[in-house]
Amino acid sequence: MAQEDDQSKWKIKKELTALDVVNHFVCLDMKDVEEHILRHWNKDKIIRVRTDSTKIMVKDVDTNTTHALHFRIYDYKPEANATLQGEWGWDFVTCRGLGAGDQIGIYYGKTGESEFCFSVLKKVAPSSASSQTI
Repeated sequence: MAQEDDQSKWKIKKELTALDVVNHFVCLDMKDVEEHILRHWNKDKIIRVRTDSTKIMVKDVDTNTTHALHFRIYDYKPEANATLQGEWGWDFVTCRGLGAGDQIGIYYGKTGESEFCFSVLKKVAPSSASSQTI
């Protein structure tokens, strides 16, 4: 998990809901996405992400692994909705043992092959996977 003094770089913080955990996508706050991600992108890339899902490489800084997800903005009225889709359920929820109430952090960090950086900032309960007896 991210170090406490490291918390300020996590521009988008999200407390996971039950839907984020059971769905194959996680919803992000659109105001945060506009302020901390879209401002780094050119107009063409913003148009593309609003019309189709766009492959985004996400670096999990806790495990030092990189994952291909799909980023999409749905322009529903009255408000838009930004999502990370694809292997979210497997790569993050299952493999990291995430649950409702856990807090994740994301920031735009175009380094190497990844574009977003991800971390688990706070776990509220042990994952069911780690509590199973073998």
